[in-house]
Order: sequence, then structure tokens, then C-alpha cells
Amino acid sequence: MKLALQAPPLQHVRSRAAARASGPARGQAIHALAPTVVFAALLFNFILCFLKTRGLNVGQVAVIGSEVAILVIGGLLIFPTASRATVAYFLALVAYVGFLRYFNFALDLKIGIDLSIPVIFWVLGEKYADLRGADRIVLAATIIVVIVGLFEWFWLDEYQNYFDIFQYFVDKGSADASRSSVTGTKFFTSAFRPPGEGREVLPGLGNHRDSSIFLEPIGAGNFGALVFFWAIHRFSAAPRINAVLIALALGIIILADTRLGAILCGIGLVARAVPLARKPVILFLIPAVMPVLILYVTALHTHATIDNGFVGRIYSAGQVLQSWDLLQWMGLEPSPIAAYDAGYGYLISNFGLLAALLLWAVAVRHRGLVATGGFGLTTVIYLGLSLCVTGSPLSIKTAALLWFLNGVLSRPVDAPAPEVVPVATLSGGVLHGTG
Repeated sequence: MKLALQAPPLQHVRSRAAARASGPARGQAIHALAPTVVFAALLFNFILCFLKTRGLNVGQVAVIGSEVAILVIGGLLIFPTASRATVAYFLALVAYVGFLRYFNFALDLKIGIDLSIPVIFWVLGEKYADLRGADRIVLAATIIVVIVGLFEWFWLDEYQNYFDIFQYFVDKGSADASRSSVTGTKFFTSAFRPPGEGREVLPGLGNHRDSSIFLEPIGAGNFGALVFFWAIHRFSAAPRINAVLIALALGIIILADTRLGAILCGIGLVARAVPLARKPVILFLIPAVMPVLILYVTALHTHATIDNGFVGRIYSAGQVLQSWDLLQWMGLEPSPIAAYDAGYGYLISNFGLLAALLLWAVAVRHRGLVATGGFGLTTVIYLGLSLCVTGSPLSIKTAALLWFLNGVLSRPVDAPAPEVVPVATLSGGVLHGTG
């Protein structure tokens, strides 16, 4: 009898000890694997293109499967300690996208993947919570991008022996095989400025636009802007290294010849000096009013032509929005004009305006982008302007890193560290820095 009475308390003590032991173990797993997941998101298209060029049968299924696998791994890392709100988000996302697809047969189910990326990588970054570790991730990723970019820039013909980028895009369903002769190379069509158009960012460097690991210039430009934003945000923590990162980021943008990347850097730098810009209502309005501005610009340029210029791209996006009625704005009917590069067109036509606004309101709450300070502000500017002319900010190639870094910054400096103390010796003994 006496032993029987003692057994339950003993089991309870053991269960509590096991729970305490599992906490640091989970922290170790996240701290060790989170950078790997981020790099996988950055590099998997580049690696698959290489394997495809060397003879492996890589198609749309392999590409989508790889992206889903990366998200599943990230999800498994955060799931054991995921909040109820995180779990509810994914349940609601699946149900809502299924609801829309029932009415809109043309709805692109990839929207579910695109809208899973921010939450998974934000929470992963929040649980990683190591600012100096995040610095190392950004630095390592930048070095990889620069090395591959220089190889592409100086050994163009040799590079094409290893990376048949155009055929890779054809096989994954993102390019038309009939346009293979546009550039006369194995690069994506946007990798070369059309004859006579000239280089935009730094004339005199030729019409080739560097793509590096992103396989298309817009991805490289987006990455350059994100590195620039991170470097200025973390400048005081390591001035010399971040000065080098700023120079490398601008170099990436110049070689990729992305006007948008250069514009984003300028606007982001100025916006950080305006305290009012960090208010939640302002952060909400920046992307929210952009579709209205697109429609306004389109109405002013009724006889404009669709070209590669910024106004031309906005005009193209505006034509998509102008073709909609109420049901298309709600995502309940297919868009009569394919969205293509119209970022807002793709998002709204596949998710609905009201749902997109609700999701954005959650993103800019006080525990969201407001909590990440100046980097959160530049994230808002990056998304708000980029989605006017391209859907690339939603791509996992750069979105994973963007939201991971915001997640790392979202944990207050004075907040208790996640249970990763045993890993401190592996990361220089510091889990938190100053930003």
C-alpha cells in the first residue's frame, strides 16, 4: 500500500524531468537545423537546375515537391511548441483556400504554399532567436550569391554548361519553350536587356543581367535589397562587416541591373529616418493603398504601352485589376487576364481582397512587423512596392530569409531566451545581440 501511494508522485516527477529535458533538446534541434532550412529555401532551385542540366529528370513535380518538403521540415521543427494561433492559421488557410477553389476552378493552389512561408519561417526565426547567428546566415548567403554571380558574370559560356536555366524554367512550367531563341543563350529571357534598351542601373556594363543562385535577375535584386536592409539595421552591432555587406548588396543589385532593387534601397533608407512611418496604421496602409494607386496610374495613362519600364509594368498590372468585377476581387471567379508579373493581381485573384487585408492587419500588429523595428518598416516597403510589378516577393527563394530574419528580431532583447542554453557554446556563447 505504501509503495502504491508513492508511485504516482514518482511518475509525476519523472514526467516533469522528461519535459524539462525535451525543452533544451528541441532548442538544440532548432538552433542546428533552422539555418539549414533557410539555406535549402535559397538554394534548392539552383541545385535542381544543376542536376537537370547534368541529365537528371527534374520537372514541375520535383520543384513543387522540394518546396513542400522544405516547408514540412520547417513546420515539424516549430510544431511541438507551436501556439494555438499558429495551428489555427494553417487550419483556416487550408479551409479557406479549399472554399475559394470550390467556386473558382482557376484558383492557383500554390497560393496556399506562398502564404505558409511567412508564418513557418517567422516562427522558426522567433524560436531560433539568435541575432548573431542570423548575422552569420546573411553573411554566408551573401558570399555564396557573390561567388556564383561572379562565376556567371566572368565565365558566361562555361556557366551555361552547368546551368541550362531556360530549359529548367520550361520543365517546371514557368516559361514558354517557343521563346528559347529570344536571348540566344540558356539563360532566362529577363537575363538580357533587349537590344537598344540599355542598362538601367549602371550603363556600360553590357546587356547581361546577373542572376546568381536565383536563376533570374529579379530574385538577385530582391536578395540584394534584403541584405542592404539587414546591414543598415545591424550596422551598429558590427560596423565593418555590415559596411562590406552594404557594398556587396549594392554590387549584387548593379550586376543584376534591377531598378526596383535600387529604388527600394533608397526609399528604405529614407523611411527609416521617419519615426511616423513605423506606426501600425502606416505600415498597414503602405501595401493596402497600392492597388488603388495602380488603378489611378493606369487611368492616367490610358494610351500607355506595356514595356519593361516601371510605368509600363504598373500599367500592365493595372489592366489586370481593371478587368475585374466584385467576384474577382473576392477571389470567387477567375481573372479574365492572367496575372503573370502582377503581384497584387496574383495575390488578390487567388486569395480575395478582404482576406488579404485581414492577413496583412495581423502581420502589422504590435507583436508582428511593428516589433521588428526598422527592418520591419523596410520589409513593408519592400513588399508594398515590389508587388506592384512582380510576384517575386512571395517566392520562397527570398521570402524564407525575409520572414526568418523578422522572426529573429521579433523576440524582445529582454525576453527570456528560448530553451537553447546548451547550444550557447556552439554559437559563440551568445544567443542575443543588439539591433
